Amino acid sequence: MTHTIEKIFAPSVGVEIVFNLSSLNPSSMPSIIYDVDHARQRIVIAQSLIPIKPNTVSKEVHLTTLIKGKSGNKRVGIKCKPIKFDNSYKLSSNNTVGAITFEYEPGVVDTNIRAGYRLPLSKKHKVGAKLNYKGVNYYSAKDFSILDISLSGIGIVIPRTIDKGKRNPLNSIKRGEHAKIGIILTDEESAEPSITIPSIIQIARINNNHTETKILAGTKFVGLKPTMEEDLNKFIHKAQMEDLKRLSGI
Repeated sequence: MTHTIEKIFAPSVGVEIVFNLSSLNPSSMPSIIYDVDHARQRIVIAQSLIPIKPNTVSKEVHLTTLIKGKSGNKRVGIKCKPIKFDNSYKLSSNNTVGAITFEYEPGVVDTNIRAGYRLPLSKKHKVGAKLNYKGVNYYSAKDFSILDISLSGIGIVIPRTIDKGKRNPLNSIKRGEHAKIGIILTDEESAEPSITIPSIIQIARINNNHTETKILAGTKFVGLKPTMEEDLNKFIHKAQMEDLKRLSGI
């Protein structure tokens, strides 16, 4: 099967708007395609959950999505630029939503955006974890909590005290250190079983002033297996699309 732009980027396909793809710190926002006009090389997508504004758009922008390749899924993209921001775009359902029209350049390229969108957790999409730090096991909802998750890592909130005022040993965690982690991904409204992902994380940054009672540790995955990365990507992408569809009424 030949992967053409017309076949890859079609209405209702989930996409990532990627900024500064060639830089050391690319960023991305999830979206979904509303309409296409390939004759004029234009694609209309949903405004991101965190709105993108004309004066904040990077010079380098790509629309990317996952396709099935011979050796598994891969992410591909097209270079583009926004040409119209519409706060009252009308869908076929007569709902009015925010939308962005992009004009793209011909040519599909392979992309890699591991440092992409961070999914904030909700009552529906839950992430639990067991953290092994210096040979001791710590558990989410007891010793720490997970703020968000992405393909690159997780944000961990650490209470300064636990067990009625006892100092939390995780307070001593330092930037650059490694720990083992087992993550459980659960969609509360899905009949599919929870997904378990074992990995190593490295502490990338520490914010000791997150709140008066908690610190925030930003971590990154180390050596995450391709099958585990694919499972995590599906979980995050599904959650993104459900939120966008819910807000758009489609």
